[in-house]
Amino acid sequence: AIERQKFSYVYVLGNQSMPGMVKIGYTDKEPKKRALEISGATGVPTSFKVLKEYTFATLVKAQKEEKRLHSIFVKHRVNANREFFRLSVEQVDKEIRNNIYNNGI
Repeated sequence: AIERQKFSYVYVLGNQSMPGMVKIGYTDKEPKKRALEISGATGVPTSFKVLKEYTFATLVKAQKEEKRLHSIFVKHRVNANREFFRLSVEQVDKEIRNNIYNNGI
């Protein structure tokens, strides 16, 4: 049997109850599934939506990119213990695309 390639993802989620904020994270699941998991929390009035997703060949690469983004955007972080940032999806997308273009990740 041929084993399917297991990809990992960096995702940018948005929530209409949190305007002007995005959640940047990584997962080895489909980002839509991750958004559903997070949306299931009782403290969240509306569902999270996947605004952007980026595919990586390994979990380690996705994890590194998430960590890099968190450090670049540290001044925009809402809470040090959470993955929420006061940023637009366009700002995150531009940073990821520049990194991919410059470093070929």
